[in-house]
Amino acid sequence: MRRDDCRRFWPRSVAGTARDAELAAVGVDAVVVRRGGRREALAERERSEYLPRTMLSFDNLPTRERSLMAALEVVRQQGLPELTTRAIARTSGLTQPAIYRYFARKEELVSEVLGEIRGLFYERLEEIPAELSAEDRLMRALEAFRDFAVEEPKLYDALFFQTSESVPAPPPIDRQRGGNIFGFLVERVSECAREGLVRREGRVAAALSLAAHSQGLVLLYRQGRFGSRDRFADFYRRSTSTLLRGLR
Repeated sequence: MRRDDCRRFWPRSVAGTARDAELAAVGVDAVVVRRGGRREALAERERSEYLPRTMLSFDNLPTRERSLMAALEVVRQQGLPELTTRAIARTSGLTQPAIYRYFARKEELVSEVLGEIRGLFYERLEEIPAELSAEDRLMRALEAFRDFAVEEPKLYDALFFQTSESVPAPPPIDRQRGGNIFGFLVERVSECAREGLVRREGRVAAALSLAAHSQGLVLLYRQGRFGSRDRFADFYRRSTSTLLRGLR
């Protein structure tokens, strides 16, 4: 699935209500509810009133892409451990056999979903303006990790906090679905090294140190050590700047 499709159907923030979730759980294009043993199709007007506009074309996706989009939303709302074909079926309106037709094994499904999450995060890196200074581009890249952890906590966990033994690896890098995240960070460090902002030796190790520092701060935030998002954002930036000065 192309990243443009993912951005179209599942924006970063969709403000929903309990009614939205109820309707989305049974599909979009042919929403049906059970009441008193009878099946009633919801009127188009009612669906349009309650459903976010970005979801109205959900059922128009091919079955494979529809399954992936639903799987992504399951992870976004419930976390990777709750990703099952039953949960995907509830979210997409598809049957479990239809999902199995494209994802016979759970490992295949998890791998593809991780690829989608990787693409979503890489979009944030690509949005960093090229005209910024090398140091600002590196800081913006590191702040993208922080923002993703705060705004999409369960997607962040799925992508960055799983061990290699617990989940399968994402699919190979496809430029249509994003790039190499760590490679992007190494390139930002290399730009700073060329401008004399960090040491030229050990650029990969420097990038790894920055990534580890970022994840450590995210864990502290999850433990409630900063009190608020704003305080966390401020400390994250100051602490990262201090680490960068130590790499010069």
